[in-house]
Amino acid sequence: MKSDGKKWAGLVDKSEILPDHPPKETVATIRIATGHDCLAEYLYKLGILPSPQCVVCNEENSNMEWEHLNVYKKKLLNFKSSMGTLYRSARNQMMLNQSG
Repeated sequence: MKSDGKKWAGLVDKSEILPDHPPKETVATIRIATGHDCLAEYLYKLGILPSPQCVVCNEENSNMEWEHLNVYKKKLLNFKSSMGTLYRSARNQMMLNQSG
C-alpha cells in the first residue's frame, strides 16, 4: 500500500472514523497526521514565521509541533480535549502572539 511508512498511514486504516467527526476535527486530524499542521515549527520551515518556538510554554529550544503540544495539553486547556480542539487552541494562541 502506498501509505506504508507514512506519518498518516494510521488514518488509512481508520478512515471510517473520519466522516463521523465534525469538519474542523477532521481537518485538524488530517493536518496533524500529514505533518502539514500550520503550527509554528512547520510555518518556520516555510519561512512564514521568524521562529519555531512554542508560544504556549515559551521555553527555549521548544519547537511548537504536535508532539510537544501533547506534553503541554493541560497548559492550553484545563480538561481532556480532542485532537482538533487542542490544535485549534494552539493555533489561536500562536496567532494572538503574532499579532500582538
